[in-house]
Amino acid sequence: MYEIGVFTPFSSVIKFYGGGEVFIKEVLSGLNKKLNILVIPTLNSIRNFATKENNEEICRTLSSMPFNFPQIVYKLCENNFNVDPEKIVHAYREELKEVKSFYDIHAFHEVIHTLPNWKIKLFLSLFGENFALYHYMYFPDSYYFSSVLQKPTMMTIHTDLRPYLTSIKLIPYLTKIKEDPFYFMKRRFQVYTLFKVPKIFRSPYIKVITTVSKGEGEVWKVPKEKLRVLYPSNAFNAEMLKYRTINNKEDYLVFWARLTFKKGLFDIPFILKFLKENLKENIKIYIFGKFYDCSDKKFFGLIEKFNLKENVEYLGFLTEEEKYKIVSKARALLYPSHEDTFSQVILESLALGTPVIAYNIEGPKSIYSSFKAVKFVKESSFRDMAKKTFEILKMNDDEYFQMLNEPTLMKFLEDHNSWDKVVENILEILSFLN
Repeated sequence: MYEIGVFTPFSSVIKFYGGGEVFIKEVLSGLNKKLNILVIPTLNSIRNFATKENNEEICRTLSSMPFNFPQIVYKLCENNFNVDPEKIVHAYREELKEVKSFYDIHAFHEVIHTLPNWKIKLFLSLFGENFALYHYMYFPDSYYFSSVLQKPTMMTIHTDLRPYLTSIKLIPYLTKIKEDPFYFMKRRFQVYTLFKVPKIFRSPYIKVITTVSKGEGEVWKVPKEKLRVLYPSNAFNAEMLKYRTINNKEDYLVFWARLTFKKGLFDIPFILKFLKENLKENIKIYIFGKFYDCSDKKFFGLIEKFNLKENVEYLGFLTEEEKYKIVSKARALLYPSHEDTFSQVILESLALGTPVIAYNIEGPKSIYSSFKAVKFVKESSFRDMAKKTFEILKMNDDEYFQMLNEPTLMKFLEDHNSWDKVVENILEILSFLN
């Protein structure tokens, strides 16, 4: 009998993508040391991630991992992943009877990535008598299997999801950077409204819903009686503190993340342009990370258009040590992200002794707004972001030093310096399920 069955996106245990995946890998490893767990790849993520290009890597990785997976997952490798989804569901239903309770470690994640291929059929199914038959295909596995097998379940939500009102306010911004002006509105409808999230939250088998920040609990409208905000909910590698630098900073900015418009990639040229033309600040920024969806062409097109070639240097994908060295010496992290629940990037920047300028979105604001080293400005205001960056660049050494040595910030970093603390927090909550 397994103590916990952990539902997770397949890709998250195979490849690295970002902060949410770091959480999954660290927490899975920690839980596996403490409990007898079964790691359950979600059905949608198997369907989407298991392609001919990935099959060899998946099977090689599975055989070397220290986790237990359902037997059907190993059989998928034997059959080159050519197995009917109905058979996987049936196999899961039988094997998961031997699990005491469930933990959905990244709830609603696969819903976002699979919906475009299925939304018409799903929408029509909402009006059909056999709607329940589609639960396993379109809804979180934790919701479907906990209902069918009547198992107590805990969810953790990492997915940023803004309300309709703030989505409407972003239409002019998205139009300016030539992205879909209704992107965030569609996302809210597809993930929250269409999937009837409130109904899922009301399930008697979904006992606890955890978020990584207070702000996200409010955005998702999690019932208060089920909500638990994890603290600490993330951690940084304590090795970073060896690189922490608050004196003798160099004259440059940094930005790293998934390099997409949602993380503010296309905001950077506009912010630098304002700094250069209006504030006469000719600062350099180092950017690193992976570009997605041909965003590099659009980004460098803006850099060339605004005559900023000398101000921007792309460093590619760096090792952890290279990242620590560059970030720790930067004057500030320019972080105009529109999509974050916690922001591992902000946490790591603070650990390395580098202040942050960010947009006032709900998740990060609810965590970092009390610290002087994190400056929040109105979302999508290139001018406000540039002006606040300028203030930090011109700040005297004493004020800069005090900002980064603030007692409350140092206590916060101490609380977040180990993933063991995060795992213990989750274990405490999971203990109530059984």
